[in-house]
Amino acid sequence: MQQTALVAGPPQFPARVTGSPRRWALDFAIIGGVTSVLAPLFAFGSPVFAVAAGFWGAATGMAIGRLLPETLERVRGRFPIPVLLALGVPIGAVWGGVTGALAGLTLGSADTALFGAMVASVAGAVQFGWLWFPYTFLTVLNRTTIPVVAAACVVAPTLGWLGIMALVGAFGPLAF
Repeated sequence: MQQTALVAGPPQFPARVTGSPRRWALDFAIIGGVTSVLAPLFAFGSPVFAVAAGFWGAATGMAIGRLLPETLERVRGRFPIPVLLALGVPIGAVWGGVTGALAGLTLGSADTALFGAMVASVAGAVQFGWLWFPYTFLTVLNRTTIPVVAAACVVAPTLGWLGIMALVGAFGPLAF
C-alpha cells in the first residue's frame, strides 16, 4: 500500500536523502577555502593570514563536508527542523573559530590566533548558518548544489567585515 498524505501512519523516508559524502566534502572544502581566503583578505588586507586561513578553511570544510551527511542521516526524523536550523549557527561559529585560530597559530602568534578565532567565528556562524539548509534541501531533491556554493563564495568577502563589526559592537573600538 502506497503511503500518501491521506493515509494515516508515520511518514516514510527514503533510504538516504543527503547524497554523496564525497560531494559534500568537495563543496564544503570550496566554501571553507574561499570564505577563509576572501573574508580576511578584504577585512584585514593580510595575504599571509588569508593563505593560512584558506588552507585551514578548506581542510576543515572537507572534514565537515565528509561528516555532515552521515550526521544528518542519523538525526533525520528525530529533531524538529527549527532545532536543526538553529544548530547551524553554533556549528558554523565553531568551524570558523577553529579555522581562524589554526590560521593564527600557523603564523606563530597567540594574539593573531585569538583575534582570528573571534572574527572567524562570526563569519562561520553567518556563512554556515544560512547555507547548510538550502544545500541539504538541494541534495534531497537530487539537484545541483552549485547555486548555493556560488552564493557562499559571493558573500564571503563581506564576512570578515561583519566579524570585525561584531567585535566592535561587543567590545567597543578597544577590541583592536
